[in-house]
Amino acid sequence: MVIKHLLIRIQWFFKLLFGAYYPNDILVDNNGKRIPIVLVILGAYELYTNNKNLGYFGLCCCMHKSVMNLGQFDYPSEVIEDNIKLFSNSVASIKFNAKRTDDPADYWWDIDDKVSRINYLNYLIELYRY
Repeated sequence: MVIKHLLIRIQWFFKLLFGAYYPNDILVDNNGKRIPIVLVILGAYELYTNNKNLGYFGLCCCMHKSVMNLGQFDYPSEVIEDNIKLFSNSVASIKFNAKRTDDPADYWWDIDDKVSRINYLNYLIELYRY
């Protein structure tokens, strides 16, 4: 019972901190299709780990492609920014030592650093899964 209350408090803290209640968050595409955010992250993980990301090494491209694979959106980059609050450079830099950058074309980690990217995706999957 204590653990359950602790988890509720942690979820409340993330909602307060990031402005989103991350579990069970849903994207709604142009046709009204409801897509759980965890499916977007799992799709990006699949693209990144199986080298199906068409030569791109960054997570942003994988997230973008995953969103497009799951639904029809006019501006997938805005969908990611507006709805997946924990997918951000600030979270990645605090939790996984990504470099701070304001340039959207810049990589958060060195191109060869696949481990940090995979760890970050695993972190997001765990947060959004439950």
